[in-house]
Amino acid sequence: MFIFRKSVFAAAHRGFSTYKPGAVDVKKLREMTSSPMGDCIKALTESAGDFEKAKEYLRKKGLAMADKRADRLATQGLVGLLSDSASVSMVQFSCETDFVAKTDNFRDALTAILTTVHKEKDLVWTNEGDDKSAIVKELKLL
Repeated sequence: MFIFRKSVFAAAHRGFSTYKPGAVDVKKLREMTSSPMGDCIKALTESAGDFEKAKEYLRKKGLAMADKRADRLATQGLVGLLSDSASVSMVQFSCETDFVAKTDNFRDALTAILTTVHKEKDLVWTNEGDDKSAIVKELKLL
């Protein structure tokens, strides 16, 4: 018993957590955050089972991952066209992999964006050559 207490104290003293998350906790955190299982296990271990700290850990990790991916070129995706008797709208919706482009959620998002853009007859939304502060420009269509 003395050795166990010593090892727990030594682990806690070095900053290691002795908490091992169970499947129920990992599942609960995954449902709350939609994060990968490995990240949820690590977040729960780091936070010793505190879900709020685990969510904060995952948020910070997500921001770090977003910074890494910011410079990547999204070369996959879909192009949507919608027309009526007066106008035609086209949206290019890009992603990093073709696996993402094939999902129903991706197609539903493209459809929602395309119908929104098509309703706004006098707007052209683009990010080609624009600085990040002025993504939307209003143009008159002839």
